[in-house]
Amino acid sequence: MVARGDLQKKGVDYQETFALVISFPSLWIILAIAAKHDLEIGQLDVISAFLNGLIDTVVYLRQPDGFSLGSYVYIRHKSIYRLRQAAKLWYEILDVTFETFGFRKVIHDGALWYKPHPAIISDPTITRNPTPTDGVDGCYALAHVDVVGTVDKVRPVKGFLNTKLKIKDLEDVSVFTGLLIQPDKSCRTLQISQGHYARQPIETYGMQNCKVCQHASQNI
Repeated sequence: MVARGDLQKKGVDYQETFALVISFPSLWIILAIAAKHDLEIGQLDVISAFLNGLIDTVVYLRQPDGFSLGSYVYIRHKSIYRLRQAAKLWYEILDVTFETFGFRKVIHDGALWYKPHPAIISDPTITRNPTPTDGVDGCYALAHVDVVGTVDKVRPVKGFLNTKLKIKDLEDVSVFTGLLIQPDKSCRTLQISQGHYARQPIETYGMQNCKVCQHASQNI
Protein backbone atom coordinates (compact mmCIF):
# COMPACT_ATOMS: atom_id res chain seq x y z
CA MET A 1 0.00 0.00 0.00
CA VAL A 2 1.25 3.47 -0.89
CA ALA A 3 -0.25 6.91 -0.39
CA ARG A 4 -1.58 9.24 -3.08
CA GLY A 5 0.73 12.09 -2.20
CA ASP A 6 -0.48 14.02 -5.24
CA LEU A 7 -3.87 14.43 -3.52
CA GLN A 8 -2.43 15.90 -0.32
CA LYS A 9 -3.00 19.56 0.47
CA LYS A 10 -0.39 21.62 2.28
CA GLY A 11 -1.64 22.91 5.61
CA VAL A 12 -4.24 20.15 5.77
CA ASP A 13 -2.48 16.82 5.20
CA TYR A 14 1.08 17.98 5.78
CA GLN A 15 3.11 21.02 6.82
CA GLU A 16 6.76 20.56 5.88
CA THR A 17 8.42 18.06 3.56
CA PHE A 18 12.08 19.11 3.75
CA ALA A 19 14.47 16.40 4.98
CA LEU A 20 18.21 16.87 5.45
CA VAL A 21 20.83 14.67 3.79
CA ILE A 22 24.59 14.76 4.17
CA SER A 23 26.31 17.47 2.13
CA PHE A 24 29.27 16.55 -0.04
CA PRO A 25 31.69 18.95 1.72
CA SER A 26 30.84 17.34 5.07
CA LEU A 27 31.27 13.89 3.57
CA TRP A 28 34.68 14.78 2.14
CA ILE A 29 35.83 16.20 5.50
CA ILE A 30 34.71 13.08 7.41
CA LEU A 31 36.41 10.79 4.90
CA ALA A 32 39.61 12.86 5.19
CA ILE A 33 39.51 12.52 8.99
CA ALA A 34 38.91 8.76 8.67
CA ALA A 35 41.87 8.41 6.31
CA LYS A 36 44.23 10.51 8.44
CA HIS A 37 43.42 8.74 11.72
CA ASP A 38 42.97 5.28 10.14
CA LEU A 39 39.37 5.00 11.35
CA GLU A 40 37.01 2.20 10.44
CA ILE A 41 34.22 3.14 8.02
CA GLY A 42 30.96 1.19 7.94
CA GLN A 43 27.68 1.44 6.09
CA LEU A 44 24.16 0.14 6.62
CA ASP A 45 20.81 0.33 4.93
CA VAL A 46 17.63 0.89 6.94
CA ILE A 47 14.97 -1.45 5.58
CA SER A 48 11.64 0.26 4.79
CA ALA A 49 13.01 3.39 6.43
CA PHE A 50 10.06 5.65 5.68
CA LEU A 51 7.67 3.31 7.51
CA ASN A 52 9.32 4.25 10.82
CA GLY A 53 8.15 7.86 10.82
CA LEU A 54 5.31 9.04 13.05
CA ILE A 55 2.70 11.15 11.27
CA ASP A 56 2.23 14.57 12.86
CA THR A 57 -1.13 15.34 11.14
CA VAL A 58 -4.36 13.44 10.61
CA VAL A 59 -4.08 11.48 7.34
CA TYR A 60 -6.94 9.37 5.99
CA LEU A 61 -6.44 6.60 3.44
CA ARG A 62 -9.16 4.88 1.47
CA GLN A 63 -8.97 1.19 0.72
CA PRO A 64 -7.10 0.33 -2.48
CA ASP A 65 -9.01 -0.87 -5.54
CA GLY A 66 -9.78 -4.56 -5.41
CA PHE A 67 -9.52 -4.72 -1.62
CA SER A 68 -12.55 -4.08 0.55
CA LEU A 69 -13.40 -4.69 4.20
CA GLY A 70 -16.61 -2.69 4.24
CA SER A 71 -17.16 1.04 3.93
CA TYR A 72 -14.14 2.10 5.94
CA VAL A 73 -11.30 4.56 5.61
CA TYR A 74 -8.02 4.29 7.50
CA ILE A 75 -6.26 6.76 9.75
CA ARG A 76 -2.48 6.43 9.46
CA HIS A 77 -0.45 6.79 12.65
CA LYS A 78 2.88 5.87 11.07
CA SER A 79 4.32 7.09 7.81
CA ILE A 80 3.91 5.33 4.50
CA TYR A 81 5.66 5.61 1.16
CA ARG A 82 4.58 8.39 -1.21
CA LEU A 83 3.41 10.67 1.58
CA ARG A 84 4.87 14.08 0.89
CA GLN A 85 6.20 14.36 4.45
CA ALA A 86 7.54 10.79 4.63
CA ALA A 87 11.20 11.76 4.22
CA LYS A 88 10.97 14.47 6.89
CA LEU A 89 9.25 12.12 9.36
CA TRP A 90 11.94 9.50 8.81
CA TYR A 91 14.70 12.05 9.41
CA GLU A 92 13.09 13.09 12.70
CA ILE A 93 13.01 9.46 13.90
CA LEU A 94 16.65 8.97 12.93
CA ASP A 95 17.67 12.16 14.72
CA VAL A 96 15.94 11.09 17.95
CA THR A 97 17.50 7.62 17.67
CA PHE A 98 21.02 9.03 17.44
CA GLU A 99 20.38 11.41 20.34
CA THR A 100 19.26 8.44 22.45
CA PHE A 101 22.63 6.82 21.81
CA GLY A 102 24.49 9.95 22.95
CA PHE A 103 25.17 11.58 19.59
CA ARG A 104 25.09 15.31 19.02
CA LYS A 105 23.99 16.86 15.78
CA VAL A 106 26.61 19.04 14.10
CA ILE A 107 25.32 22.62 13.82
CA HIS A 108 26.51 23.20 10.28
CA ASP A 109 25.13 19.94 8.85
CA GLY A 110 21.91 18.44 10.17
CA ALA A 111 22.60 15.02 8.64
CA LEU A 112 25.91 14.60 10.49
CA TRP A 113 26.12 13.47 14.12
CA TYR A 114 29.09 13.15 16.42
CA LYS A 115 29.46 11.22 19.66
CA PRO A 116 32.21 12.83 21.73
CA HIS A 117 34.34 11.41 24.48
CA PRO A 118 32.30 10.77 27.69
CA ALA A 119 34.34 13.43 29.53
CA ILE A 120 33.17 16.04 27.04
CA ILE A 121 29.52 15.04 27.50
CA SER A 122 29.66 15.19 31.30
CA ASP A 123 31.43 18.56 31.51
CA PRO A 124 28.77 21.35 31.48
CA THR A 125 31.44 24.04 31.10
CA ILE A 126 32.31 22.86 27.58
CA THR A 127 29.94 24.49 25.11
CA ARG A 128 32.00 24.32 21.92
CA ASN A 129 31.31 21.82 19.17
CA PRO A 130 33.06 18.47 19.76
CA THR A 131 36.13 17.70 17.66
CA PRO A 132 37.89 14.46 16.71
CA THR A 133 40.66 15.21 19.23
CA ASP A 134 38.19 14.99 22.13
CA GLY A 135 39.10 11.34 22.65
CA VAL A 136 39.26 7.89 21.16
CA ASP A 137 35.65 7.17 22.13
CA GLY A 138 34.32 9.69 19.63
CA CYS A 139 32.65 8.55 16.42
CA TYR A 140 30.65 9.96 13.53
CA ALA A 141 27.37 9.00 11.90
CA LEU A 142 25.97 10.50 8.73
CA ALA A 143 22.84 9.86 6.71
CA HIS A 144 21.71 10.07 3.12
CA VAL A 145 18.00 9.18 3.02
CA ASP A 146 17.89 5.53 4.21
CA VAL A 147 21.62 4.83 4.00
CA VAL A 148 23.65 5.47 7.16
CA GLY A 149 27.42 5.69 7.32
CA THR A 150 29.47 5.36 10.49
CA VAL A 151 33.08 6.30 11.13
CA ASP A 152 34.93 4.65 14.03
CA LYS A 153 33.24 2.50 16.69
CA VAL A 154 31.23 0.98 13.85
CA ARG A 155 30.08 -2.22 15.59
CA PRO A 156 28.55 -0.54 18.69
CA VAL A 157 26.66 1.95 16.51
CA LYS A 158 25.32 -0.76 14.22
CA GLY A 159 24.40 -2.90 17.23
CA PHE A 160 22.43 -0.06 18.80
CA LEU A 161 20.63 0.87 15.57
CA ASN A 162 19.70 -2.78 15.09
CA THR A 163 17.79 -2.69 18.38
CA LYS A 164 15.76 0.33 17.25
CA LEU A 165 15.42 -0.17 13.49
CA LYS A 166 15.48 -3.01 11.00
CA ILE A 167 18.81 -2.68 9.22
CA LYS A 168 20.91 -4.44 6.62
CA ASP A 169 24.63 -4.36 7.33
CA LEU A 170 26.50 -3.37 4.17
CA GLU A 171 29.85 -4.05 5.86
CA ASP A 172 32.73 -1.78 4.81
CA VAL A 173 31.79 1.23 2.75
CA SER A 174 32.58 1.00 -0.97
CA VAL A 175 29.94 3.19 -2.65
CA PHE A 176 28.20 5.99 -0.75
CA THR A 177 25.92 8.62 -2.34
CA GLY A 178 27.24 7.61 -5.74
CA LEU A 179 30.90 7.98 -4.77
CA LEU A 180 33.27 5.05 -5.21
CA ILE A 181 35.46 4.98 -2.08
CA GLN A 182 38.71 3.00 -2.19
CA PRO A 183 40.78 3.14 1.03
CA ASP A 184 44.51 2.52 1.19
CA LYS A 185 45.26 1.91 4.85
CA SER A 186 49.01 1.53 4.30
CA CYS A 187 49.24 5.11 3.02
CA ARG A 188 46.26 6.36 5.07
CA THR A 189 44.53 7.71 2.00
CA LEU A 190 41.12 7.39 0.38
CA GLN A 191 40.56 7.55 -3.34
CA ILE A 192 37.14 8.95 -4.31
CA SER A 193 35.80 8.80 -7.84
CA GLN A 194 32.67 8.44 -9.95
CA GLY A 195 34.31 6.61 -12.83
CA HIS A 196 31.94 3.67 -12.41
CA TYR A 197 29.12 5.92 -13.62
CA ALA A 198 30.94 6.41 -16.92
CA ARG A 199 31.92 2.76 -17.25
CA GLN A 200 28.48 1.34 -16.55
CA PRO A 201 26.71 2.52 -19.75
CA ILE A 202 29.83 1.70 -21.80
CA GLU A 203 29.82 -1.86 -20.49
CA THR A 204 26.04 -2.13 -20.84
CA TYR A 205 26.22 -1.40 -24.57
CA GLY A 206 29.43 -3.35 -25.18
CA MET A 207 31.56 -0.35 -26.12
CA GLN A 208 34.66 -1.17 -24.05
CA ASN A 209 36.83 -1.67 -27.13
CA CYS A 210 35.72 1.42 -29.03
CA LYS A 211 38.32 3.95 -30.13
CA VAL A 212 38.84 6.92 -27.85
CA CYS A 213 38.42 10.50 -29.05
CA GLN A 214 38.79 13.84 -27.31
CA HIS A 215 35.38 15.19 -28.37
CA ALA A 216 32.32 14.10 -30.34
CA SER A 217 33.22 16.00 -33.52
CA GLN A 218 36.67 14.42 -33.85
CA ASN A 219 37.11 12.12 -36.84
CA ILE A 220 37.93 8.56 -35.84
